[in-house]
Amino acid sequence: MAGGVSQQVVQSISHLARRTGSHLLCEGVATEQEFYFPLECGARYVQGYFF
Repeated sequence: MAGGVSQQVVQSISHLARRTGSHLLCEGVATEQEFYFPLECGARYVQGYFF
């Protein structure tokens, strides 16, 4: 997942999570690029085959 619209959607979900006292977990991280994408969008946790 990458790109402008995808990043905006994930950032919006991350913002909603913070406002409700929750944390965002992104799954399916298999590459280094996929690792940085959720972090740039504000995710707190990531998991996947990359680890």
